[in-house]
Amino acid sequence: MFKDWYKKIFMNVGIDGRALEGSLTGTGRYIAELCKQLNDLFPYATFYVYSRKKVSLPFISSRWIFRVEPNPMLARLKSVLWLKIASGRLCERDNLDIYWATVSFLPNLKPGVRIITTVHDFVYLLHPSTMSLYTYIAHKLFFRKDVMKACSITVNSAGTRDKLKLLFSISTSYIVRPGVSLDFNGNDVKNLDKKYGFSRPYILAVATLEPRKNLTLLINSFIKLKREGFLKGYSLVLAGGQGWRDKKLKEVLARAKDEDLIYPVGYVSDEDLPSLYRQAELFVFPSVYEGFGMPILEARASGARVLASNIPEHKEAGGRFISYFELGDIEYLSTAILRALDDAKSLKSFELSSNAELFEKCSWEVSAKILATALRECL
Repeated sequence: MFKDWYKKIFMNVGIDGRALEGSLTGTGRYIAELCKQLNDLFPYATFYVYSRKKVSLPFISSRWIFRVEPNPMLARLKSVLWLKIASGRLCERDNLDIYWATVSFLPNLKPGVRIITTVHDFVYLLHPSTMSLYTYIAHKLFFRKDVMKACSITVNSAGTRDKLKLLFSISTSYIVRPGVSLDFNGNDVKNLDKKYGFSRPYILAVATLEPRKNLTLLINSFIKLKREGFLKGYSLVLAGGQGWRDKKLKEVLARAKDEDLIYPVGYVSDEDLPSLYRQAELFVFPSVYEGFGMPILEARASGARVLASNIPEHKEAGGRFISYFELGDIEYLSTAILRALDDAKSLKSFELSSNAELFEKCSWEVSAKILATALRECL
């Protein structure tokens, strides 16, 4: 059914490619994987990707055209500001039929261009203090207005769908969940401790260093347990790029530097992530809020033992196959870490669920077909 109508469609699709600039974090990887699938689903479509800087996608196709900002001064503008001021003129020449607002914001488009928007989260309404001031202002000014212009809206989780209905009174049935790459499947292991300079055994967190990820609580819980005589020989590995509003986190790391084995290793490549998950004694994801929780899915697929904060979006990613803790003070997480390390039920995810079943249910191809169905609504 899908192939019959996909293959008949000739169209020009514009894509906001700002999240694809530089090293890919969660949102960028989500967009890149879906683009890879759209390339196969729409063999007669032409895709135009608009960005301030050069982007890279995990495939090569002559039907993908990259419009990179040619003016060096404009390329230095803040991300949303560039989209609003400069991106529209790049779109004008391409006779677009549809524009995919990959992170909800829109440029100035010609009349008649239909819009499909992806909503990832509502941080600016639910946890505004965790955002940079610039990003918060941009969301306050443009987010709701731009989302309301879409002819079709997709979300990344049932939790985001429910919040879209609650906060904006908008309903959508198009839940395009993150998939998990087959790269996270298998038993190959790279010894990464020397490459990144940490010691084993280790507890792992993978997150951009910013307040919403709640890493300060994890670090303090780890220090507390070490000082109480638990976790002897363990280190804590923090994998993730530099974020924002991280002054408090840096202060905690500075105080812990001399006495505890805590390693902020920075950004870890996609090639190394599966092994990093696989060799961890425990992966902890303590965020106060997420649109979904891709690292939980990746850790599960890699066979890691997982502990996450008890929020609906995390349960959507982890199901019954991981452990959860209630968000609260340091005691909650400290107790949960010890329990997760000792609890036989929270051992390898593959001991509790079928590897094949996980990759079938969390397939980028399945998610892309839902996105394509939403896209068709705009035609």
